[in-house]
Parts: sequence; structure tokens; C-alpha cells
Amino acid sequence: MIATFLTLSLFSIHVSPYFLMEQSIFEHSRVDTIYYKDADDYHTDSGYVVPELGDIVAAGVTLKEKHLWTTLSLGLPCFRYSIKFLPFFDINTGARWNNFTSYVGYHMPLKNEKDVDEMLGNVFINEISGFRSIYAGVNSYFTIKKFKIGLDLQLRREYGSYSIFSVQGYYGYRSIYRRNINTDYVQTVFTTNIGYMFKGYSPFLFISFNKRGNSEPFSFRTGIGIVLGTPPVSPCKYEGITMCSYHYYESVYPRKPNIYLYPEEPCSIKVMLNLDGRLLVSDPPYQNGWSVFVFPDGTIQNTQGYLFYEAKIDRMRVKEKGWCINQSEVSSFFHSVLSSYGFNDKEIKDFVSYWKDNLPDSPFYIIYPAVNEEIDKVCAIKIYPKPDGILRVWFVIESVEDPTSIKAPSITMFKRNGFVVTEWGVILE
Repeated sequence: MIATFLTLSLFSIHVSPYFLMEQSIFEHSRVDTIYYKDADDYHTDSGYVVPELGDIVAAGVTLKEKHLWTTLSLGLPCFRYSIKFLPFFDINTGARWNNFTSYVGYHMPLKNEKDVDEMLGNVFINEISGFRSIYAGVNSYFTIKKFKIGLDLQLRREYGSYSIFSVQGYYGYRSIYRRNINTDYVQTVFTTNIGYMFKGYSPFLFISFNKRGNSEPFSFRTGIGIVLGTPPVSPCKYEGITMCSYHYYESVYPRKPNIYLYPEEPCSIKVMLNLDGRLLVSDPPYQNGWSVFVFPDGTIQNTQGYLFYEAKIDRMRVKEKGWCINQSEVSSFFHSVLSSYGFNDKEIKDFVSYWKDNLPDSPFYIIYPAVNEEIDKVCAIKIYPKPDGILRVWFVIESVEDPTSIKAPSITMFKRNGFVVTEWGVILE
């Protein structure tokens, strides 16, 4: 970038300021990244998920020569539910030839955010910051009369951190504990937009596809924006934060998770768990994993037909969507919901026959499902050979005295094609 500035200084430089606003209208499969508890909510385990959000308000200036340019930008993320002042700085530079541009850039947050909780002599300080990123890409723009059509392909390495400081004890007798949660990933972003060029400003529509790593699904968003002044060659791209509700649990105990295996032909299978905690019991014994011989109908030699374990998980979060049922509905409810997820008759029978008589005595239950990715974050599973599909569902069940109104989650039916693995479990709170 310094070399670009020096090169630009040898030529005639054009200075072009701009102001940019961008707002998403529709999003699909956006991925949660980091989270923090609400500082005002001392008496419950509620908190917030912090997912990606690409909406921004930014202003900057572009320094251009015939084939070289550099853009400097200052901006703020746009929030839907809360305002957090987390400004950022972005610089990118590159070369241009006809309608094609290649570029590299660096994005840096300028401020962290802190929440401080104090209760019964304990102090909890939560820190959160935006993502830093290094990126490179190519784009192309075509003009048809006053319409401008753009295509942009970008590779980004993003990283950020979140810290919890726990200062425990009373005056003069305090101990400080710190827990860091780091995010570091590479993602690919493809964006296309179409705008109309008025004198001095350009409204536009955009569609963006995002792929993070190999394990995450494609995400998609579309929206509108406007540029005042001269549109930059490559405007800053921001992954911001917004808020949605979740439940946060410390030290949970998944009870009786059962893992079912259905290979397409008889074979030996290796199953390994990577826990954010520790294994308590298992059947058959877990010795650096399970090595078992399995038949297509799900029969596992020398077992009851499934792999069983129980564990202690240090922390877990689930989104605040679920169901509230009364005690008399337990059997019929789980028959219905397990079938909706895609479990078969044997798996449903195993679940209902055990849990209909083993839930705590309570007039009502609130049930929150944790599905696939939510479980993988605290109890990842590796299976060799690799299955074609995995369905994992744990139910967090809370006993309550009175019925509660709660928004039900959407359920996607699991397709049982090829080598299939399923798992169910329960966490009692």
C-alpha cells in the first residue's frame, strides 16, 4: 500500500470522496459467531447471540491514477436492535485495467465495547470487538447507458475475540479469571449489484453469496444501498454485529445421548467425540473413540443397537425458541417432533420409552432444541468412513410451574440418503 502511494505521487492524482449506506432486506443461513450476556439481566441465563451482519454506513476518499488507486474509509455498522459504537477503518488498494480490477485490503475496528456486571461481590466484565480482516479480490463493472452492473469475488481472512473477566470475592480478597473466545476463519464472498447513476448519487441493489470454510453452508443476503459522490472502486466490506435472544447454560450434563449408525453395507466404523468438557460414562467403553462393526439395518455388534454416552459440558447456548407442553403431552409431543426432524420409528421408540418416565415431576415443561451445529460447537463428532448425512438433536428441558408463551422453532426434515448417522439426547435444567 505504501508503494502504491509512492507510485501515485508520480502521476496526476484524482481525489474522489464518497458516502455509502447499505442495508440488507433478506438474509438466509447467516452464521452465528460470538456472543455475550446482557449486563442488566442478573437473575436469568438469558443473553445474546452475535451473528454476522454486513450493513454499514461509511465515508471515505479514493485516490486514483489511470491504472492505480487507493481507498481510505471510516465507517459504522448498522444495527437492528441496539446501538453499539464500534467504528472501523478500512484501506484497500489495487490496479485497474479496462473494466477489471484486482485489489487487496485491510479492515480494522477502532474501538472495543465493554459491559460490566456486579452482583454479590462478583464482577463480570464482557469485552467484544468487531472483526479484523485481510482480504483480496477481483471485480468488474459494466455500464449500459446509466445502469452500472458489477461483479465482485473476494477472499477474506477474518479474526476477532471476545473476553470474559470474572473478578470474584469481596473487597481485598478478589481473584481474577479470564476466558477468551477467538474466531478465526477464511470465507469467500461473491457479490453482484446493479445501480442507476444519477448526477452525484447512485442507488443500487445487491445480492451476496458467502461461504465460510468447508463445514458451513452457503449464506445469502440481498438488499439496497446508495452511494453519494463518486462510487469507490472497491468499497469497504464490513461484518458487523446485531442481537438476537438465546439461553446460556454453564456446566450442563447431556443425558443418555444415543448415536445410531446406518451404513450402506456391513463395515467397520470409527466414531470420535471432541468435547468442550469431559466424558462421564459410555457403552461400549470409549477408548480414544468407538471402533465398531455395523450392518445396514443399524445393528452394531456387541451393543444394544446404539452408542451410548453421558458427559459434562462446560458451557452451552441454545436459541430462545422452543415449546411449552404439559406433563400429559410428553409422549405424543416427542413422537410428533422427533418424526418431524426425521428420526425413524426405532429411534423414536427408544427415546419415548425412556424419557416419558424419567423427566422430573412437573406440571409443565419448556423444551429448547439444539440441532447439529449448536451441538457440534460443544461436542464435535468425527466418523470414519464419512457419512452422507448426520442428524443430531438434543432437547434442553426446563421444569416450570406455569405455562409460558414461547415462539416455536422451524424444523427442517432430515433426508435419510446413503450412510446416515442420527443422535438424540436430553439436558435437564
